[in-house]
Amino acid sequence: MTPIVEGIIAVLEGDSSDNAMHNAMVDAAFLFEKSRGVPPCGWSDEVVQSNASTEDIRRLREAVVRFVQRTGVGTWTLGKCVDPSLKPLFVEVLQRSLKVEEGDLFEAMIALDRIGEPVFGGLNNRCCLAVEVNRELARRYLENQR
Repeated sequence: MTPIVEGIIAVLEGDSSDNAMHNAMVDAAFLFEKSRGVPPCGWSDEVVQSNASTEDIRRLREAVVRFVQRTGVGTWTLGKCVDPSLKPLFVEVLQRSLKVEEGDLFEAMIALDRIGEPVFGGLNNRCCLAVEVNRELARRYLENQR
């Protein structure tokens, strides 16, 4: 396994500082982008220089999934996988975040949107600061999922 992937997984599975966790999640997101062929944009030098294998990316994805399941945080990172099989996890985070955490709610909405889910109800104007609008859109989306 490449050192950057090992390091990210260690941070996600350990008792790390908020800053270390944030940096690990950002690097994981960029590694997911890189694995999909997205051109570099704001990536750390470590991400740019990494040669993460398909197996590394699979293991990283699994570690991030476990982290999101445990904490409810990180759907922005997983959204970079653009993987429809993650929809149940994104919906779970959306449901959990509906009443408590608008940042996680918006991240889950973006992740669902990336996989083609109509969570924004056709609106093109999306803003994490539109808390009540986002909550209402999330409620409608969840009602339509039943």
